[in-house]
Amino acid sequence: MKNPIHFFHANGFPAETYKELLSLIDGDIQDPLSVIGKQIPEVKEGYHEFTDEIIEHASKTHGEGIAIGHSFGGTLSLLAEAREPGLFKNIILLDPPIFSHAKRIILSFLRKLGLEYLVTPAKKSMKRRESFNSREEALDYFSSKTLFKEVPKTTIEHYVQSGLEERNGTFQLVIPRQRETEIFLTLPTRFPREIRTIQGDLIYADKVRLLDDDDLKWWGKAMPEISRTPFQGSHMFPLEKPKELAQKINGILDRNL
Repeated sequence: MKNPIHFFHANGFPAETYKELLSLIDGDIQDPLSVIGKQIPEVKEGYHEFTDEIIEHASKTHGEGIAIGHSFGGTLSLLAEAREPGLFKNIILLDPPIFSHAKRIILSFLRKLGLEYLVTPAKKSMKRRESFNSREEALDYFSSKTLFKEVPKTTIEHYVQSGLEERNGTFQLVIPRQRETEIFLTLPTRFPREIRTIQGDLIYADKVRLLDDDDLKWWGKAMPEISRTPFQGSHMFPLEKPKELAQKINGILDRNL
């Protein structure tokens, strides 16, 4: 019997962007939240409202489902399991921006000064283009960007189809740059003690690294039940190398049957 799979997307990328990866995962993929927090009017520090949404979405398979979350979605998977232990059978975290205690102290200090954007992707998202005359124009635009350099064109096409909606004669981002930026600027700087007993797997980028050695050392102490596995790629590896990642994920799923 296949495991129920709950997939949670990264900030700025609707779940449908991961169509290639999800098609290769050997599990019972539950209908994902296309855009996490779409009905949440305000982003607050700590992601509490987002976490509520994850818990509600996953409750139908309580104790049986496996969470797979990329970046923002990985952070929310961890927070949901900490808030409601036993919600997931296992969690697979794909390069979530959960840093060492020392880094989070610095982040909190910069936040108080209004300077957090300088050290987060918010610096770029604040200026992100969010309106296009056509999907074709958007496809050409995103294909030329460094962020998508290693991403297959078919995946960029999925992003353009799911990540844009037609409004007033133009195609605009489904996840507005203001919301994307707010999420980057409210990264959790505190985590509940319950994370210590959570079991799961961390797969982190090992080519262009988000999590460095100090971060991984902290993970080992703070969450000793979560294994740590490198993956050759950038933070975008779930979109860059879906086949290779699916093989690694399927190996983890086999252990959870």
